[in-house]
Amino acid sequence: MKKIIYSFTLLFAVLFGCNCIASAQIQLNVTKNDSVIIELGGYKQGTISWQRSTTGQTFTTMSAYKDKKELRYKASGPLFFRTKIDDNTCEPVYSDTLQVNITSLFNVKGGQGYIESAPFVAAEGGLTMRENGVLSNWSNSQRKPVWFLYQTPGTYEVSFNIRGSNGLNYQFEMKTSSPGVKAYEPEVFPFEYAGIGSSELRKFFTITIPAAGYYRYELNAISSNMNGLTIEDLKFTGIQEPGKAEPKTYAESRLFSTSLHMGFSSSANTTKEYDWLYEE
Repeated sequence: MKKIIYSFTLLFAVLFGCNCIASAQIQLNVTKNDSVIIELGGYKQGTISWQRSTTGQTFTTMSAYKDKKELRYKASGPLFFRTKIDDNTCEPVYSDTLQVNITSLFNVKGGQGYIESAPFVAAEGGLTMRENGVLSNWSNSQRKPVWFLYQTPGTYEVSFNIRGSNGLNYQFEMKTSSPGVKAYEPEVFPFEYAGIGSSELRKFFTITIPAAGYYRYELNAISSNMNGLTIEDLKFTGIQEPGKAEPKTYAESRLFSTSLHMGFSSSANTTKEYDWLYEE
């Protein structure tokens, strides 16, 4: 019986079209429709069979890649890959499994929320949030921006498109909660940002959403000096793993209740009748 020797580096991937993130568990996070080349390293001899799976449990053989050391994959969805090597002298040998995840980006404008104030703080001034615009003029750290988002289950990397005064350090806490999802325990994510005088995209924390529903994001200023800070966008990068639905984030376009107007003439006859009316 011949011995096939390979290590954890038997599978390695070359990615074109985006930045890839690989971990010790042999995972790649790629953007949908990126082109991925998976190469077989450490191969000595035997028949090569490439296999794929949506669950990581049951694999099917990809006949088009028989005896090929390279697999080209257009990332249309998350999958598991592995190779089976058989030299007809002993039991087949399997490579480590490579998990390819698909990332999706969801954008929330910095001004697409509303403003809350701490008790006994003036209701006006000290922070500006414009719908479909930016968050700016945060001169009063006792005021805080709040976003309500509808999210589906999954893991999200949360980044800000942010700008701050050069050399000024800003400290924050993002408090998250859900009024309707009992499976979600409120969390607090502390982070800080050192301004460079121009806009940049910075990742600040990762959140796991257990169930679909509305989630509240409350950003608190820990630093007393928020001068020069602008938040243009909040970006949620959802990571879709094999066998799971794509995580999605939606910002509410309407932050107020719709109103109903009823009018009556004080002099003209009316043909309408009502059992009751309530006014407040």
